Parts: sequence; structure tokens; C-alpha cells
Amino acid sequence: MKQNSKQPAEALTDKQKQAIRKRQEQESAEQLAASLSAPTNLVREYIAEINPKLSSSKRLVFTLLMIALPIVLLGATELALRAVQYGGPRALFLSADFDSRYMIVNRNIGTRYFPSQSVTPAISYDVFLKQKPENGYRIFVLGGSSAAGYPYLYNGAFSKMLLPRLQDAFPDRKIEMINLAMPAVNSYTLLDLADEIMPWQPDALLIYAGHNEFYGALGIGSSESLGQFRGLINGYLRLQAFRTFQLLRDIVLKIAGWVGKPSNSEVAADRTLMERMVGEQEIAWRGESYERAQQNFSANLRDLIALAAKQDVPVLLSELVSNVRDQKPFVSLFDAATDKVEWQTGFDEAVRLQAAGQFARALASYRQVAVLDSTPAIVHFRMAQCLEKLGAYEQAKAQFYRAKDLDGLRFRASEDFNEAIRLLGAETGSAVVPLQQAFEAASPNGLIGKDLMLEHLHPNLRGYFLMAKAFSEAMCENHFIAENWDARSMQADSVYWQDTGVTPIDEKVIDIRIEVLLGGWPFQPKNAPNRAADFVPGNFLEQTALSMWKNDITWERAHVQMADYYQQRGELDKAAAEYKALIRYMPINISPYVFLIRIYLQQQNFNELLALLPKTLEIEETALARKWLGILALKDGQAKIATDHLQRAFELEPDDLQTMYNLCGAYALSGETEKAKALTEQLLQRAPSYPGAGDLLRQLQ
Repeated sequence: MKQNSKQPAEALTDKQKQAIRKRQEQESAEQLAASLSAPTNLVREYIAEINPKLSSSKRLVFTLLMIALPIVLLGATELALRAVQYGGPRALFLSADFDSRYMIVNRNIGTRYFPSQSVTPAISYDVFLKQKPENGYRIFVLGGSSAAGYPYLYNGAFSKMLLPRLQDAFPDRKIEMINLAMPAVNSYTLLDLADEIMPWQPDALLIYAGHNEFYGALGIGSSESLGQFRGLINGYLRLQAFRTFQLLRDIVLKIAGWVGKPSNSEVAADRTLMERMVGEQEIAWRGESYERAQQNFSANLRDLIALAAKQDVPVLLSELVSNVRDQKPFVSLFDAATDKVEWQTGFDEAVRLQAAGQFARALASYRQVAVLDSTPAIVHFRMAQCLEKLGAYEQAKAQFYRAKDLDGLRFRASEDFNEAIRLLGAETGSAVVPLQQAFEAASPNGLIGKDLMLEHLHPNLRGYFLMAKAFSEAMCENHFIAENWDARSMQADSVYWQDTGVTPIDEKVIDIRIEVLLGGWPFQPKNAPNRAADFVPGNFLEQTALSMWKNDITWERAHVQMADYYQQRGELDKAAAEYKALIRYMPINISPYVFLIRIYLQQQNFNELLALLPKTLEIEETALARKWLGILALKDGQAKIATDHLQRAFELEPDDLQTMYNLCGAYALSGETEKAKALTEQLLQRAPSYPGAGDLLRQLQ
């Protein structure tokens, strides 16, 4: 009888059936039939019998359930994580807890770009109205540390110096300036933030960015890099909108910290953020990584401008500036074929000649060295120094820029980035601030250096002031806000310079920050101890500055402490300057206005007081402001105005005897004798010996 002849199912023994049930997942029907010496067709029939097929409808339902289950689980996880606010508030803007009419920048927004760092980049406290007024003009500023005003931050940012110019030019407009710049971020961050800016009705975007393209968050050379591919990086940033993704990211980082090298936060407690962000220390000019970074920079800004264009929001770009004269290159790279011994010998001889003041001979020697290999940035920097000494300033400028471009450690953007910004402006119709031209014009011999720069690329206060002026002029020339500006309503530069809101406490904190920055790598050898961090204060100002630098106290608290200190010493002008600084930075906070009013009263500075009081009423109505507006009006013989203010002050603070007395006088001056008598009698009942009240009542009889 043949093996494959048809037999009834009963021909399979119980032992064979048991074996089939056990092994059907691992072996085919043919393999089972052969090993069990059973007919193949009977084995197939038995397998079908014990594995009945699902109907097509049931199969569809089963498939959909299998697909839906992980989605439901992910959705439930996401909802749970959002319910507990995992990772903190995600939104770029939050409702201000001190005044529900305003939105404020989320101070922790930087954590989304630095998941493995132990610090959160500083960002402004700028606020804006939830309901944009009809006469409003809303400006958002984007960029890195220079756009944020580092190391001054706060009132030292160019945006804070730009705002008064715009307010003077357009007194009938409510101009809001929101600075979203942060240290150590680049064009990926700018593009990511742009999506969240657009729903808030921006009227203009101001962008100063490019220096951080290599070492900013997610940059090609950064310790936070995800590679070179723009789509992958932007996709990663979009996924961070999901709390589930944030949780998975944090788990991966935690595991990586356990099994790999220590995290940045563990090994770099005394290292600057600048040092911690560097992953790749040598990036050749116009090499593969360099070109990719520049392409990604242009593409990200192009996408950002296109996004703004959909809402007819103009973008103002800016050229980049850095210290080319007084900052030597950090890293000089060599051509692989260079005989470094021969090169170094020639270079050392040129250095000797330069040190001896023989600049022409030194220049000739440097040029001979450059023939051997012109790749090292330092040889161009040295040539530039010699050319400057010889009075060839334009040639020196070219060599200084060449040295910066060839610097292998790419903290300063090369001139290729400035060219990319200009091309992007022309391509998209976006205006470009000629900032490099402005800085060169304000620098000795047109060479940008320590006159306007603090270190390698951050402007000093004069530099940021110049930056604000250049942005203002570019906005005027390109018809931002209005077609025509009334220049007559703007003040002289000297007036704006006297009112920057940067005080001695800011200057001292900046001194500490810069000393610490310059005390670390790359300004000092890598891993060398940073002695600048051991600063020992010698007075109250320095102690307060140190506490602020350590983040033991806030910027606001530091200024309040200094104001208290000055008042105790009778230095009222200095105390007033501290409160003015607080007002400038957070103009909707009534507290510093109140303290400043009291200082002006103590000084009997009634002119400044009269200018200040109406401004406070725009922020919050106080009995103090109403009272003194009334008293000053009464002194000026303006009885009706005085009465209105003093009546309101009395309603707000009915126990203020000074308000009562002056309101009596206002009633009397207005001819409302009965009201004056009644209120004076009431005052004398409360304070029988109140100065002048008895005499006033007798006059009213």
C-alpha cells in the first residue's frame, strides 16, 4: 500500500497525533509525515482540524486589535506622563503667575536641547500680553549667547537697548520685545522654536545666529550631536513633543551613563558650558563636516523664513561679528604632507623677528613659511599682526579674517557663514543688518578687537549698544513697523547710553564670568584647574556678585540687595539706579516703581517723580502714586486734578492721614468748602494735633 494513499483520519494513532500537536510549529507536514511514517495528507488534515481557520472578518478584527493594542498602550502612557507633567512644562510660553494678562517665557525650555547636561541655558524673563492690542507690534529675537547678551544677559542684551529706540520712534504703538536667545544653541533650536512662536502673532523676527553652528546643541561638532543629517535631527526635536519619547530618551541616557563613560554633569562640574559642548576639536575649513554644517545652517534658516512668510512675518537677519584682532586662533591644522619640523623652524624664526620689532623681515619669513603650508591659522594671524604694525590695515584685516576662518576649533563663525547669510537674505527677500561694517567702522583701523569685544566673540557693553543701534537703523531702512520713521522723536545716542540699566553689580558679575571663561579651556590648557573660579570677594558688592554668579541669589535679588545697601549708606542716586535697572528689565512689576518713588521723595526730586508717577498707573494703580500726583497738582494750583487723584488715593487707603489733609486742601482750593470742613473735622477727630489741620479748619469757618 502506498504511503500517500487516502486513509481515514482514524489511521493516525494517538501517539502520532500527540507528536503532531507538539511539533507542528517547528516542522512542516511533510517532515512530520516522514518522521512518523504517516500519510502526508492525513497529517495535513489533522493539523487543519486542530488549527481551525479564522473567518476573514474575525481575522480582520484580530489584526486590528494587534495593531491597536500597542497604540493604545502608548497613548495611555503618554496621557499618564502628561498628567504628572513628566519633564516639566513643555510649552515655550506659560501664563504669568503674577499677572494673568501676560505670557512669560518658559525658563526651562532649554532642557529640551541639553538632555545630558546638568545646566539649563539662561533665557529672558520677557513677557507679552495674551491679547495682542490693536496698536501692538510684537518682535521675537532668536539666536545664541550673543543675541542673549552674554555675559551681561538681562539689560545687557541688544534687544533691551533696541526697545527704547523703537518706543521713542513710535510712542503711539505698544511695542513688545521677546528675546528667546540662549547660550549654546544653533539653527536647529531656532527652527524648532519658530513653530511655537507663530501662533502668538509676531510682527517681526530678528535673528543673530551662526557662531554656534558647530558646537551648539545638536551641532555636528557638539558633544550633544546626533550626526550630520538635518532631517534626523529635526525629526528628533519634533518627537520631543511627546512625553513618552522624553521618558525613553532619559532611560537611554541613564543606561548609557551606567555602562559608558561618566556623563558631562559628573565629570565637568568645574568646566564651562563652552568646554562641555565641544565634541570634535578639529574641523577643517571647507572639509566635509564644515560644508555639511553650513548647508544645514542655510537650510534651517531657509525653512524658518518660509514658515514666517506664510504669516507675512518679515525676518531681519544679521551679519556675524567676532574678535579677529585680539584673539589668536585656538587650533592650527596642517596639511598631511607638511614637514612639520621644517615648518616650525621657519615659524619660530619669524616669531623671533616679530618679537624684536623687525616686522617687515618677520612678515617675509611668515610668507616663506606659508609657502611650505598655508593651512595653519596661526601663520595668517601673525602676518596680520605684522601688517598692522606696518600700517597696511586692509591687508591686515584680510589676514585676520583668514586666520579666523582656518581656526580648527570652530567657536567663531567663518566668513562663509556671513556670505551664506547675505545670500539667504537676497534669496528670500529678507533684510540683513550690515553689522560687520558697523563694528569695523567703530574699531581702530577697521580691525574688530578688544575695543568692542570681551573675548573671542561676545561684544562688550559698547558693542551690544552698537548692535542695538545697527538693528534700529536696519529696521528703519527696511520699513519695519512703518513705512516712514520720525527720527525727530528719537534721542541722541548719548541719552540712550546713559540709560542702559547695567549697574556696577552687573559689571562685577560679568568680570567673574569672563575671568572664569578665560580661565578654562580653550583659553587655557585642557584639564588645567580654573583658578578664576576661586574668586574671593573683598567687599559687599563682590560678595553679592559672587552669590549671583553661583546662582545662590537671582539677578533681581542682587539688585534689590545693592539698592538696600546704597540706601543705608545714603547713596540714593546709586540706589535709584538699581531700581531703574529692575524697572527696565521687568517694566510690569510695580515693586521697583514704589521703591523709586520713595527715593525721589527722600531726595525731593519732584521733576523725576512727576515723570515717573503716571507710568506706574499703567502698571498698577496704587494709593502712593495717586496721593503724590494729587499733592504735586495741588502745589501747582491744579485743584480739579488734585481733587480727582486725592479722592482716589483716599478710597484706596482711607487711613492715610497725609492724603486726608491734602484732600481737605484740594476741596478748599476748589471752592468745595463744606466738603473741606467735614473732612478736616474728621481728620482732627482721628489726629487732633495733625500739623496744619487746626489752622485749616479755622480758615474754613
